[in-house]
Amino acid sequence: MHFFDEWFILIQIFFYNNNCQMNFKSKIFFLSPGEKLVAGLLAFFTSCSLAFAQYTEPAGGLFPTNLIIFQDELAKGFSTQMWGGQSVLDTSTKKSGSASWRWDVASVSGMHILWGGWSQDTTVFWVRDNSHLSFWVQPSNEKISFSVLLGLMDGQYEVIATRQVGTAQAWKYYDIILPASAARKPLNDIKILIWTSDNSQATLWFDDMKLSQVRLYAGKGVAGSIKGIFADQIGYDTEGIKTFSAEQYKAYTVVRASDNKSMYTGTDARIVMSNVVGNNTAHVGDFTKFQTPGKYYIQLSNGKKSNLFDIGPNIYDAPLRAAIRFFYYQRCNTAITMPYAEGPWVHEKVEKELVLMPRSIGGTKLVRKGWYDAGDLSIYMPNHTYACYWLAAAWDDFRFSSDNLNIPESGNGVPDILDELRWGLDWILDMQDTTDGGFFHNMCVLKNSYYRYGRTTPLTITGYELTNKTTAATASASAVLAYASTIFSELDPSYAQRVRRAAVKGWEYLQAHPQQILITENCDTYQDDSDIHARFFSACALFLATGEEKYNQYVVAKDPASQWISDYNNQTNLGYLLYLKSPRGNAAKQNELRTLLTARAQEANADREKHPFGFVGYYYWGSLGTSFARVGNYCLYDWRVNKNLQSLYTAEQQLHYTFGQNSLGFVYLSGFGTNGMRHSFHNWLKALDATPHNFPGMLPGGPNENPDPNDRSYPPKTLGYWGDSRFPRDATTPIDQRYTDNDSWSTNEIAVNQSAQLVYVLCAAQAYAQAKK
Repeated sequence: MHFFDEWFILIQIFFYNNNCQMNFKSKIFFLSPGEKLVAGLLAFFTSCSLAFAQYTEPAGGLFPTNLIIFQDELAKGFSTQMWGGQSVLDTSTKKSGSASWRWDVASVSGMHILWGGWSQDTTVFWVRDNSHLSFWVQPSNEKISFSVLLGLMDGQYEVIATRQVGTAQAWKYYDIILPASAARKPLNDIKILIWTSDNSQATLWFDDMKLSQVRLYAGKGVAGSIKGIFADQIGYDTEGIKTFSAEQYKAYTVVRASDNKSMYTGTDARIVMSNVVGNNTAHVGDFTKFQTPGKYYIQLSNGKKSNLFDIGPNIYDAPLRAAIRFFYYQRCNTAITMPYAEGPWVHEKVEKELVLMPRSIGGTKLVRKGWYDAGDLSIYMPNHTYACYWLAAAWDDFRFSSDNLNIPESGNGVPDILDELRWGLDWILDMQDTTDGGFFHNMCVLKNSYYRYGRTTPLTITGYELTNKTTAATASASAVLAYASTIFSELDPSYAQRVRRAAVKGWEYLQAHPQQILITENCDTYQDDSDIHARFFSACALFLATGEEKYNQYVVAKDPASQWISDYNNQTNLGYLLYLKSPRGNAAKQNELRTLLTARAQEANADREKHPFGFVGYYYWGSLGTSFARVGNYCLYDWRVNKNLQSLYTAEQQLHYTFGQNSLGFVYLSGFGTNGMRHSFHNWLKALDATPHNFPGMLPGGPNENPDPNDRSYPPKTLGYWGDSRFPRDATTPIDQRYTDNDSWSTNEIAVNQSAQLVYVLCAAQAYAQAKK
């Protein structure tokens, strides 16, 4: 996993597909936020070493072409995204025509202008020697600066120098000649970054924005193509988004498998070029309009066929069942036995509930239940609480009420997802020091335990030890327990009161320890270097649970500002989602958060269109989890609250990617698909060596652009993807194929946090599918 300063996180969001070395952070500590951002951008682009696609400008085309980006309204075919502010048409202030384009921005803000025509490959503009961008701008004050980033389709960005906007309340004309290095290359987008020297808010009015002296074509030039057809091997909801990715084709047909009858024919193809597939293109077909249930395959005009898939309203039932049951197999301090195991994945119970306290305290503590964090056998508070949040939210937002998933609690009248959540919450409760309210950070396997991969099971380890209490663990534990109290308030009021009291006691510990306490004893895994996000998360949850004004005041005054998707050490977005559930929250603050989450959902929706398989995650450790986190943080909120179907489609597309619409044609969920996950980095499964190796419902980390160089497979000669004869394990392997289905902790280790995110997205997709039956 990567860690960044806040200013750098903005850069990573904009340009996550680029493969660059970033060694310039220490040089700009004393700059303003806006200067940091631009300095970071300049260093970022000058330090990049990319293998660009080789484009050849086609013959013909229209030249010169003058493109009006804004003249009273945005030109048709353009997409704009704003971050850190809002944009509106202003008829009261204008340079010419009847309106200007007003930007209300924060201290660091910007606008992304995307050519809509790229999606159909019909409106393509190539830079010429004298191409230029021009516009009029009027600032609200004289402390505003801006910089322009010109995006080229080969992944390169040209940084156009920083400029002052000029005199306040006065119009100034800019005519910017595009860099010569961009000549004869196709444009992808323009980003305009704006900041104020004193970190204040500002308003700018733009008018008569044009891109002039470019050449217009109906095509992108010469680029290679992926080979084959890649579709979801599990299937598609009847009314949900249905896409596939393939090599170049003239037409495709959706064919019924039972009688090979053509049921739907299309010629549409959204052509996407990306470095994640080796700077090749993918042709993306969309048959969302086809809604007849059944079993099908896709056949291209050249005769190639896809794997079989289903269409129907119950398509997500089986993967959702498996994804929730995953947590049963990860349970700690219990036996995994038939009939609940539903296969050979079993082990006996060994009593290891008395764990060693930190050396500074001494003695033992009773800690029960919980889930093994990943392929190892330890349990870590940051990941554990994060998983509990997503299971709680899955019930809270989508009410998946099945009580027959075949776990030991099935049939007790409580939805099984809540029974599983309670197993995790009970471990959190036992991790609290009830004398002062603090929570121990981790419960790790004793250092003297025998722990050899392929030989270690819950029976072979000698026991567990606790780290010391930390403020980060206390804050995240208090947050999840407070949220859980609202979940169980009607189902089990006494349990709800218990977890709420523990949460309040944890907050009292935080108030008594305003300075961060870090891990100082035993295993320091998942150390959180800053507890401000967890404290904010806790305040949001406690305000939702109690309605007490002191928590509301904390939220309004101490928002750490979200610059990234949520993860185990940055729970700010989770706090936002909880605060927006509070009926007594500050109206202005809630409006601010709604605007932020909606804008980021729109950014994710746009990124879906720019990826050859619609993936919106990030290719680092746990890439699949990042896609589910992003749509969980933003897109599914936008769908639930604003009824934006495109945001639901983006969430569903992450399932399609995971279930086979990727460059390996691989189902990243064990137990499913004709070409699915067969192995995993998982200690007790490796020692068990059952057939099949994996129990159903396991989600691996996924493709990793820069895997751990020490990662190797066990045993080395077992067939895997990245590293076998088809996909050499070197820098030439396309990013989307950097996965090894072979005990590779960098790519195919499972983890409870990413599995809980999958459960949340599956619950959303299943709720939509069932509502449309």
